Amino acid sequence: GSGSAADILFNQKLSDIKKPLALVREMNLPGWVDSNTLVILLSHSGQTKETLESFKDAAAREAKIIVVAERGKLEEMGEIENAVVYDYDTDATPRASLGYQLGFLIYLNNKLQLTEQIKIEPALQKMFSLNEELKPESPTEENLAKHLAFASSDHESIILASGILKSVARRFKNQLNENSKTFACFD
Repeated sequence: GSGSAADILFNQKLSDIKKPLALVREMNLPGWVDSNTLVILLSHSGQTKETLESFKDAAAREAKIIVVAERGKLEEMGEIENAVVYDYDTDATPRASLGYQLGFLIYLNNKLQLTEQIKIEPALQKMFSLNEELKPESPTEENLAKHLAFASSDHESIILASGILKSVARRFKNQLNENSKTFACFD
């Protein structure tokens, strides 16, 4: 879900993280959240129960709030509470909105200096290049994605990763589970 973008952002070398950060997937925020805390709430639908409850919790504690959402009740609540609201308008499905969410988080990260500055341009160049190589029209013998799909057909996928690739492995597993309706696990 929407937590994947935060996973990827936070999954850096610990020495690059300049300020205390916590990724919360629960209904309630940690006890130390108060009026000096910045809470960034991220939800594509703006209807995620845990995120809405965390918003209420943050507002009750008078925390500073930033909302990143595509639509929904979360945006409405943010406007009522005078939170900073970033609305990314897209017709993309929740599964396809990772880039929008991660882009906003990288912008916020660089603006707020939570971690070392993230230079996104090299990654964008590589993504454009891969997009060309992995097009559906690309011949199977030249398309790594098609090779992977054929090789993993009728098999259970176990994805292993460590360090900064853990969040990518979790996202890949989730994509296999949700989009391909196949079993996959990661460790």
